[in-house]
Order: sequence, then structure tokens, then C-alpha cells
Amino acid sequence: MSSSALGLPLYTYERLDKPNTIRLINLLPSNPSDIDRNLHCTFSVVSLADHPAFAALSYTWGENAFTETLECEGNVLHITKNLHVALLQSRLSDKPLIIWADAVCINQSDNTEKSLQIPLMADIYSQAAEVLIWLGEGTEATKDVMLYLKRIGQKFIDRGKEILEPRDERSPDNDALWKDVIDDPNLEKTDMIWTRPWFSRVWIIQELALANRPTVRCGDICMDWEVLFASCEALGRAAIDGSLFWDQASNRPRSFKATTTMNVWKLNDMRKRLNSQINMSSSEILECLDAARGFHCRDTVDRIFGLSSIFNRGRDIPFAIGYGKSEAEVFTEFARWSLQHGDIVDILSFAGHANHSLISNSLGLPSWVPDWRLRYRSPIDILGGFTAGHKLASIAIVHETSDELLVKGMIVDKVIAIVLESDAWVTGGQESVSSFLHPAHLPEWYVQVELVIEKFMRTNWGSEEKYIGGGGLWEALARTLIIDRNDAIFDYTRDRPNNSSPDEPITPPHGYFPTFRAHMLSSLIPPEQESPTTQPSLAIMPYESLEYHSRVSSITSNRCFFITSLGYIGLGPKGLKLNDVVCVPAGASVPYILRPINPDFKLYWQGVEKAREAYVQLPKGGKLLPYVLRKEEEKYALIGECYTHGLMRGEVWDARGVFFEDLRIV
Repeated sequence: MSSSALGLPLYTYERLDKPNTIRLINLLPSNPSDIDRNLHCTFSVVSLADHPAFAALSYTWGENAFTETLECEGNVLHITKNLHVALLQSRLSDKPLIIWADAVCINQSDNTEKSLQIPLMADIYSQAAEVLIWLGEGTEATKDVMLYLKRIGQKFIDRGKEILEPRDERSPDNDALWKDVIDDPNLEKTDMIWTRPWFSRVWIIQELALANRPTVRCGDICMDWEVLFASCEALGRAAIDGSLFWDQASNRPRSFKATTTMNVWKLNDMRKRLNSQINMSSSEILECLDAARGFHCRDTVDRIFGLSSIFNRGRDIPFAIGYGKSEAEVFTEFARWSLQHGDIVDILSFAGHANHSLISNSLGLPSWVPDWRLRYRSPIDILGGFTAGHKLASIAIVHETSDELLVKGMIVDKVIAIVLESDAWVTGGQESVSSFLHPAHLPEWYVQVELVIEKFMRTNWGSEEKYIGGGGLWEALARTLIIDRNDAIFDYTRDRPNNSSPDEPITPPHGYFPTFRAHMLSSLIPPEQESPTTQPSLAIMPYESLEYHSRVSSITSNRCFFITSLGYIGLGPKGLKLNDVVCVPAGASVPYILRPINPDFKLYWQGVEKAREAYVQLPKGGKLLPYVLRKEEEKYALIGECYTHGLMRGEVWDARGVFFEDLRIV
């Protein structure tokens, strides 16, 4: 048995043999004569089924240095400084504090015990009478800020109304309340709370989300989580307020930026979601994992394990935690579990070579497995609101011993022209045509899009006005560039200055060309709002188009514009190549880009030999869809999700010449 620096033997854990049992710390009360600030405790082993009374600690480990000690029944445990201070601040003066803390109550050197105890954290944090959130040691400055946040947060809670921007709730009482928020010098110092490491740790997401009564403490000051979040929400509303209220109410500059509270909003959102339902849907699990990308953990596999209590809650077949496995094994097993026990295949939107390529040290994952090390998946998320493959439930088969995913779906068409993110646009018949700048330089990028549109619509289909997916081509293009988000389709008259005439010409800025502008305007502006500025020579709109073009710049970053052989247009992932195919898996929200492994791959209408033909009937007496099995089995690599105009809301199910088939993704 080893000895500690205090001369005491190191504590030896006894194995937890019975299911649903945990260790609890009985932290002995402080002693006024204990000038060396020693911590003393005993352990008790209890069953969660007996609903024992205890508190749970939520904290960050801090530096991975175990420099402090916890004396336990004549033995000693080495703990981190941050845990030592948290226990010192939490212990009571008159009686033992019964508390659970992961670093001590779980034998961290026993991977088997960790794999069994971590799934119990959902019950631990939800059954705890109180969850003590420890932000860290305090100073006089943090004390003032915490008291400020506690005061304003409690005022908004006591008011009992939704917190809006100051301009949207003007009244004498509300103006006085907002003036109190804005005029306090502590407002400028709140970052010293929001930037505390606790707010960016993966593990605390489930600890807070599952807590019945979370209490936040920094130094000597504590408050309920709801009070802290109310203060955060108020500061965020004030920061984005577009009125002159701030300037009228205070001489202080707008120094507070709401971006520092982003994780606080995420945490509260996930807490609200979990409290409102028994379990999370498959899409909500993916949203939770995606939101957690901006949080930190010491071991990458904890990006899955650290959230497992959330997405295992209420599920008959939970995801099994297994410490000692590699990152690639854990990520692959989680993707396999999600596809086998979920109701959608949208996990594919987080995978693909386009996402894998953003990390230099590859794990060698199958293309259908997300790499959760990636901090930010892509500039936007195109999943929300689309139902490309929802007319049939997802059909996904993945074997325990195979890295191949089999999904059922439809290959719609192949890519024949691409406007790359940089350098050039290419087509099936020629090399680089002309160079252009990054999409952020919109005029030049629009030129390339217009060139490729005009070339292929005229050459291949003899028209540049009608679109295969319905409607006009230029409307399809204008909507494609913002992935058809209605909130980005501008109101032509909304932002025109009050002193300008509707007939006043607008001077074109440098580099903007008229043709695309004219088509775009005539497509998106209702006839009753048309004005002389919709004429090609004047279709520049520096006032009302800023929002639209800002959205285009954001959405097209790291994406390629493409055209298929049938005339579909869309935005695909970076790395898209000619002859990649657009597919819609059953149950998917969006289409995907696949790359055939076989260089001689053919679409069905190109003379593919078939082994068997059958039919799949759509639900509720829907039409029969041809299902064909290729004689020569094809395999594909997943490149990434895509927006394809005319396929996003299930239109493919009614298209002619499209077959249901097996898509084997490797």
C-alpha cells in the first residue's frame, strides 16, 4: 500500500458489486481550529432505489494535478485544487454534508467501474436534493458582479413577465428597471463570470439539464440557476436592443457583448427541453451533440459519454459506455446505435468526407460516421424544416462487425457542373473556365453562377426560364442561394430611407451586374411592390438587399453551387466533384451527395443490368414506387448533405424515372 505526503496510506476503493449503488461522501463539519484547512470524510454506499438524501456537486476539475488531499477513515485521497476549494466552501459548520462528486465517488482508475457508474449520473443529478454548481473562488470584484447579477435577475423573476428588448416594453416601471441594468458599472465586468471554465465543460451540460434544484456559487455568493439565467437573458436583450433607449438611459457605452453568454443560453435551452419531455427525439439528440461542440472535455470520447445520460433517458436500449476504447471505436459505435435505434438518418448530416477533411489527423472513420472532435460542423445547418425523404420511415441496416451502412433511398441524378468555392468553375466537358473570388465577394461569384446557369440551361434544355423542380429558374436560383429560408427573402421597401422617393434611382456599386439582379427581383418581389428600381439598369438595391446578400455570403461559404444532368440546381459540400450523385435516403430530412466507388458507375437510365425488380408502396395508399436491385452491387462514399431545389419537401417521391434502391455507404 502506497503512502501519501501526510504519511497516511492511500485510500483503496472497494468494488461496487450491486447494481444501482453509488458512493456518497459524508463531509465532516469544519473545525474552527483547523487552520490547515484539512478535509475529513467517510464514505457510505447506498442504492439509488432507496432514494437517499444527498447533494451533488457540479464543478470543473481544473488542472490535472492532484495536489490536495481528502482524509478518509485514516486514509487519504489525492484531489485537485478546485475540488478541494469547492468542498471547503460547501461543507457545513454544524453537521456532515452528504454529497456526491464524480472525481471521488467514482474510482477514476477503474474503467469498468466508470463504465457502470456514468450511466447512473442521470439518476444521481435528478434525485439530488440540490445540485451545487461551483464556478470557482471569488474576489471582491466577482462578489460585486455576482450581487449585481443576483439583484437584477431576481427583479425580472419577481416581475413575472417575459423578458423582451427594452424598446418592446416601454413603461415608467420597466424603464426604471432597465436603467438599473444598464447604468450599473458592474455590467462591464460580467464577463468575469460568463467566461468561467464551468460554462464551457461538456460534463456540466447533463449535470445542469438533469438537476431539480441547481444553485450557482462563486466564492461566497450563491443564487438559484433561474436567477442567474434571468440576469443573463436581460443583459442579452439589452445588448441587442436596436433602439436609442440605452443611450438615453445611461452615459455608459455599450461595452457588454452578448456573445460571451452563448453557452449560458445553450445550457438553459437544453435544460428546458429535457424538463419538458421523458426522452429526446433522434433529431434533438443530434442537436444536443452539435450544440456541445463548443464545450471542452479532457478525453474526446467524453463528447459522447459526457452526454449519454441525456440521450439514454427513457430509452429501452441505451447506448453502452465503454472506457478503454479508441475514439474511432466510440464514434462508430455511437453512429451505429443512433441508426439502429433512432427514427431518422439525419446523423449523416454530421458525417461525410467534407466534414472529416476539416480535421488534419484523420481517425480513418467510415464516411457515414461523424467525427465529434470537429468543433464546428459547418457555417450553417440546413436540416431544419425540410422533409426530403420523410414519406417513408428510415431504413438503415448496419452490422456490428461491419463498417458498411445500408440505407434505402433514391439516386436522383449526377452532378455535371460545379461553381467551386474558389479558383474556378468546372464542367464535364472542359477544364477551368475562369477564376473568381471567395463567395464573400458576391459580385464576382454571382457572375460565375450566372454564366454556368445560362450555358447549361440553354445548351442542355433549350430554356433558361423554366425549372425542372417547378416555377421559374431565376426564382429557383434566388431561393437556392439562401437555402429557401423565407426569413431571408427581403421586403423590397422595408429599409428604404424615409426621405427617399420610390422612383429614385440607386447608383450601382462597383462590380455589381444587372442581369441576375433583375431576374432575382422579379422573382422575389410581389407585383404590387414593383418599382422602377426593378429594371435591370437599376436593380442594385443597396438598402433592401443587404440582408439577402449577407445570408448568401454566409451560406455559400464552404459550399459549392452545382447543376445536375436533369437540370436540378443546389448547394453541396466543399469537395464536391463531377459525377458525384444526389440521393434522397428514406427518412432523411435533406438530400445527400454520394461518390460512387466504381469509376464506371451508371444511373439506371444509362443501361444498368438489374437482378430483381419490385415495388414499395408509399404510406396511406400512396403510389407504388419501383424498387430495383442492381446485378452488380455498388458502394458509395458519403461526401455530405446538400440543398437541391425541388427535392427538399418530398417532391422526389412523385418524380418520374426514379427508383428505390440499396445505397451501401462505406
